[in-house]
Amino acid sequence: MIRRLGEKTTLYRAESPSQNSLVSHHHSEVSLPTVDYSQEEDRHSCNTLIADEWSQSHDVIQPLQKPTDTPTPHERIITRREIANTESDLCKKLSLIVDLVSDFANDANRLYEGADELLKELRTKIRVYIYFLDVEMADVEKLLRFNKEMRRVLNELSEEVCEDLESCLEMRAKGVIGKKPSTVTLSTLAGMRDGMVKAARLLGCMPRQRA
Repeated sequence: MIRRLGEKTTLYRAESPSQNSLVSHHHSEVSLPTVDYSQEEDRHSCNTLIADEWSQSHDVIQPLQKPTDTPTPHERIITRREIANTESDLCKKLSLIVDLVSDFANDANRLYEGADELLKELRTKIRVYIYFLDVEMADVEKLLRFNKEMRRVLNELSEEVCEDLESCLEMRAKGVIGKKPSTVTLSTLAGMRDGMVKAARLLGCMPRQRA
């Protein structure tokens, strides 16, 4: 089983989990760290131990960092094709991990190898694969959440906001000079503008400035 994992390791590649990883076409080999459980009884501490080893290396994926409000020079909005390519890449990696775990489960079920050896492989190999993919998926989910919120804003603009503005202008055209947009509409638009400025900063795509 370990030999099989080693052979398939070269198929599993990952990018840096920073936002620019989603737009990069460069891939690097994943270096799978080995976790020593000789002094650790709690198997659920695997992610913490892995993250500690990664933080000491400059060649492997680093844990996700909390985004700041200040965009970095390399950040930009990604295209639809890049999102599709990223999702396709994640799908391939997840399929690979599912295959590996299925093979591992078959070995455990048929008692091909000793329990100690299988347990060590589960903790130091399979969990590492899963952690790598979790980091990448979490980064993609950030963008998907942004898109969902922007869709909500767009829907609100096309419905409540524009309908109120249209109604206001229709009445003005009919001679109701003092008719103005509702305070709710103006307040909603102010909130939208603040929210979109923050989103643009996080995505590294500041909107055009008004003259």
